[in-house]
Amino acid sequence: MIEAGIPPGLRLNSPELISAAQHLAVEEGVTNRVEFRVGDAQSLEDESEKYDAVIAHTVVSHVPDPIKVVSEAARVVKPGGLVTIFDGDYASLTFATGDHEFDAEMVQIILSLVVANSYIMRELPVILREAGLQIANFYSNVLAEVGVGHFFSNLAESYVPMVVKAQLIPEERAENWLNAFQQASSSESVFASCNYYTYIARRPV
Repeated sequence: MIEAGIPPGLRLNSPELISAAQHLAVEEGVTNRVEFRVGDAQSLEDESEKYDAVIAHTVVSHVPDPIKVVSEAARVVKPGGLVTIFDGDYASLTFATGDHEFDAEMVQIILSLVVANSYIMRELPVILREAGLQIANFYSNVLAEVGVGHFFSNLAESYVPMVVKAQLIPEERAENWLNAFQQASSSESVFASCNYYTYIARRPV
């Protein structure tokens, strides 16, 4: 698992995530059908043409070299197999507390911490073609909240302490922004949104 852009000391622990996944597999009764491994999506250890399908779920926006991820997915999928890529178009991420400049600044600070490429989902048509894949389908979704924040409140409350710990912004300034967003939610005046896209591509036979 790659945590590109996350400062030292704030990295997610891949073995812990694997442990959590294994626990969930036990709860769902599917342990005999799944295998979890820590690996680098940019350089897979698997042999070529091994899988019927490959899914990259919220991966390509976070790795240093998303082209390698797509190329590796194209390599390990069988001819006629599918490569599905889902991720956020984080260049569209928007928070609104009423201070447009400060909102835009905080979005960029948060993205600098957790996203390697905010525009990657807009570049995938070219990347997929160059990897030898053909787009079979495409889905777009807008995740937006107005009034009361839930998903985006959780995002803000999770990432603001991280950007402070990473010393990307003074604590008081970050807390002022978070408080403004929480107050907007309390007064049912929140607006926040982000676009999410899904590409389904096929490796030609």
